[in-house]
Amino acid sequence: MPPKNQLSDKWKQQISAGKHRNPCIRCDEGHNLTRCANPGSRRGHIWRQLPNNELPAAQAYANQLRAPERAPTGRGRGQQASRAAPPNGPRSGPQATSGSVPSQGTATKSGASQQTVLTPGTAVPATAKSQGDTKSPEGQGAAKKWPFVQHKSSLFDEREQKASPSDNNPKAINQYKFSRDALGGRMMKLTEDIGGAFEFPLRNIIGVTKGPVVTNYFELQLEKPKVVLYEYKIEADLGGRNKRMIKALITRLVNNCDVLRTNQENFATDYFDTIIAWTDLGALLRKPPNGSQPPDDAVNQWQLDPPLPDGNEKISLTLRFEGEVDVDTLQRYTQSDPAVHGWNREPTLKALNIIVSKCFNEGTGGVQQLGANKFYLEDAYERLGSSRSLYSIRGYYYTVKAGFDKIRLNVNTATSAFYRPILVSELMGDANGTWSNMEIEDVLRGLRVYITYERGDLDDTATSARLNAEDSRIKMIAGLGEPLEETMEGVVTKAQTFIRDTTTEVRVIDYLEETDDVTIEHRTLPAVNLGKPDNPRWYAPEHLRIMPYQMHRRTVPERLMGDLLKTACLKPKKVRALIEKEGLGAMRITDNDTGLMLLPRCPALKIDPRMLGVACGILDYPEVQYLGKDGKGILVEPNNDKPQWNLQKKNFIATPKKGQIWSVQLLYEDTVETNTVRTFEPRFPTFVRDYAVGSFRLVQKKAIPSGAHYDKIQSSIKSVQPLPHLVVLLLAGKSAKTYATFKDVCDRELGVHSICMARQDLVGKGDYLGNIMMKANLKSAGVNHTVSEPSLLRKVLENTLVLGADVTHPGSSALIGAPSITAVVGSVDEFAGRFLGLMRLQSKSDKEVIDPENLQSMVADRICDWVIEQDKSALPPNILYYRDGVSEGQYSQIQKDELDCIKKAYNDAYDTLKKKGIHVSPPSDFKLTAIVVAKRHHVRFYPTENAPQSYNNCPPGTYVEQVVTSPYYGDFYLQSHAAIKRNARPAHYFILVDEIKPKTGIEAYRQVTHELCYTYVRSTTGVSYAARTYYADRLCERGRVYLRDLYNPSPRGKPDQDKAKKEKSTKEQKRKEQRELAFPKQLGRKRSVERRAKRKEKRRKRIGKRLRRR
Repeated sequence: MPPKNQLSDKWKQQISAGKHRNPCIRCDEGHNLTRCANPGSRRGHIWRQLPNNELPAAQAYANQLRAPERAPTGRGRGQQASRAAPPNGPRSGPQATSGSVPSQGTATKSGASQQTVLTPGTAVPATAKSQGDTKSPEGQGAAKKWPFVQHKSSLFDEREQKASPSDNNPKAINQYKFSRDALGGRMMKLTEDIGGAFEFPLRNIIGVTKGPVVTNYFELQLEKPKVVLYEYKIEADLGGRNKRMIKALITRLVNNCDVLRTNQENFATDYFDTIIAWTDLGALLRKPPNGSQPPDDAVNQWQLDPPLPDGNEKISLTLRFEGEVDVDTLQRYTQSDPAVHGWNREPTLKALNIIVSKCFNEGTGGVQQLGANKFYLEDAYERLGSSRSLYSIRGYYYTVKAGFDKIRLNVNTATSAFYRPILVSELMGDANGTWSNMEIEDVLRGLRVYITYERGDLDDTATSARLNAEDSRIKMIAGLGEPLEETMEGVVTKAQTFIRDTTTEVRVIDYLEETDDVTIEHRTLPAVNLGKPDNPRWYAPEHLRIMPYQMHRRTVPERLMGDLLKTACLKPKKVRALIEKEGLGAMRITDNDTGLMLLPRCPALKIDPRMLGVACGILDYPEVQYLGKDGKGILVEPNNDKPQWNLQKKNFIATPKKGQIWSVQLLYEDTVETNTVRTFEPRFPTFVRDYAVGSFRLVQKKAIPSGAHYDKIQSSIKSVQPLPHLVVLLLAGKSAKTYATFKDVCDRELGVHSICMARQDLVGKGDYLGNIMMKANLKSAGVNHTVSEPSLLRKVLENTLVLGADVTHPGSSALIGAPSITAVVGSVDEFAGRFLGLMRLQSKSDKEVIDPENLQSMVADRICDWVIEQDKSALPPNILYYRDGVSEGQYSQIQKDELDCIKKAYNDAYDTLKKKGIHVSPPSDFKLTAIVVAKRHHVRFYPTENAPQSYNNCPPGTYVEQVVTSPYYGDFYLQSHAAIKRNARPAHYFILVDEIKPKTGIEAYRQVTHELCYTYVRSTTGVSYAARTYYADRLCERGRVYLRDLYNPSPRGKPDQDKAKKEKSTKEQKRKEQRELAFPKQLGRKRSVERRAKRKEKRRKRIGKRLRRR
């Protein structure tokens, strides 16, 4: 064993051999050991194995291998003087044009050093190879830090990762109190004053409550009763500019206008088109020279001088007084004033949200605002699994709402995936860890990057300064091209080129190395287009660094989804502590247990930083019924703390008839272990027998290739004739792509039932196979369980058709023109155990209201099935319609369009049944109740210290119908499920129409909805929202599976709609073919050597020229 300060030859050889490997053998980050600045890390595969006694010697040896730093005494195209510079700019590459935004401060061209002051908002950009490594910030030395680098191990450098606040000692709550009698009087007055003129059913008397819960709302008030808020609109011709450009222009507007610059503490802006002020800016602007108009109290519009320069343009901006923000009417709205029940409150709420945003969006360190109502904390990040390209950052959502009785601020946590600020070449190297190679172009397209080296001719100072200004360094990726240089046996086989001077075809790699004097290491990576699809500007990926804090807006890769959920899914106590301490702290709202305080940066508003306490009710746990082994009904024992059950000693309510034998085909991927298949084969029929699902006969057992394509799966199933009743596919691991292909073949092509399972779910999980039996029973038209009688739901189902409807839309990664999908499901029995459904394609993408012809036909089919399946002699006298996925602003449109279609479908169903020879009573007036279900909201509830709890959440059955609900209309929040791993999210139910009018009003709908949540046919627990809308949502998801090629297309399968993927023009293609004919490979090899020699000679002359100049 060597002494402590001596490194053995074995480890010295391994370190020497691995010093250029990426990732680093010491810290496991995206650079090599010669560029590593993480001496304290041992995550690398070599350093993890090092004996402790040799570690100091290994660190010393690593320091010897470290690449030397270049002194910034002089600067060429590949070098840059030491200066503070945010990582924000692009370059003038092949065919590049000048930057569109002039520099606010141009770079010096001399070699004189400048003082560098580094703060969290500034940086020294990476330079070309001649100055230091472009792979990571560490290559620039420990003294130079990137503004977006915050982690010790080079995930971040500058800002330390902050520990989240403790969930011990929760803050005091602001308990809201109300009088039920006063509320009853208010609602009665509403009915008398408005009569039948209200848009939606009014709220009836609030029921008896059973205790308080805490909600993530905070009370807002005006600092003085008569505070006036002024709204101004910014008008300018800003066409073609994105929000980031517009924000920069508005910022310059504020700094250029004397009145705005000196009154910044008296207004807030959204940096788009609106200013909200609590000082009359108009009175100040009417005095020249701030505006071009003469003093005149009647003038409400000012053209601000001078015009703002923007590239080659000058933009004139006008400030127009829009009016006073109507906060008084908003307060009357919260008090259920009959005179303002139809008033549009959104403009006022938007104005208040702009004011709240001022708390942190103006120079607050460590906060990034993304979108109108979200901000993220720079130091609240986590590694995202094994990915080197993505990490998660915790943030917060906030919005002002007109609640019951008060104006309130809603705050909730929001965790998202972001791109790490690494080089594009490093992201491409992470293909196997995060994305596939085929996905890389789609991932990169649209990302903003910073060009890390300086460009331009040294002798042309003005052009060089313009090209290297920080604004000019930032560009957006338009797409990828061919490899910079791909060779085979020393011969160049493929290389990205461009046309120079309209006639000369030049290789991009040659242009970069000769003109910009940079060295390119990753020559086989594709060139990156920072121009436009029809006018490309090509760069090497190793010279482009991804700009920080760019959200990953695509679907998170499947292999990382679990890691993201672990980060985002927090316990209720933790979420509450984060909101109270971290979220409000980022908004500069300090702890205050005594009550209201002035809102930071806006003395016009006050906020109570204590969460609201609100009264709640708790519904009893519904009794779930199965059949016992003796054929008699058996009830699941209620347990409000853990509302879930197992299937032991229980049979399903209805199973296939005796004597019915189902043929089963078992397919399994060839990577599944033989023992697993042998074990599963006898277990499946055993469970079938135990649960009395029926009789199944295995007709074939067949292996298929892992990740099999459509044709292979189809031919494998077709090998059994006649086709099997049920096909079971056993996967080696979960695969969304294989699942989608399998379901598409079975459902749409062959029309056979199917079940898909993953191998890991079978190991030692008897309850999992029990759930599989639930699916098998459903596919054989069985009924699994129901709620026991007497129950309100069972009584309702005797004469009521329950419908569920949903619409799903294509995501941002879908092909242009991919359709939206709509689905409708309907009940067909008195047990709520079977629901049949249909789906249709919408006529337009992103259209939320269901197409009238689609909805009318689908509802008519549901009515017919309700009659046929139950052998009814009349159409349903009542229809209860649950509608999912509708925002508050669309309530009126849904009420007007969709409910009218349902009424028309009633008569269509009668005509259809009559044509089929099914005699039913002529249709009479039926009663329709429509309820909108919302689950994508930010309202949360937390139990108080001594209240009943379930996994630290409120117990299932908890409902709230005040404070956070509408001041006028009938709505409520209901949490029917038990959230085991995260803060439970209650479902929000809003009654659009109520023609059934049960005696107990909203209480009856609340109870029926709660019981429906316990009839979800594939679960042994209550679900989070009404099972009917859950079924519609699942059906829409199945539609997404069918359209996977449109919703999640393979990059190679995309048509020419993507301009960045279009082929070269015919003229360019012919020129390339002619060059290839006239340029043999042998000659090409010789000329490559000649070019390299010429480059060396040019470089030698330039160095000599610099030395003589110095």
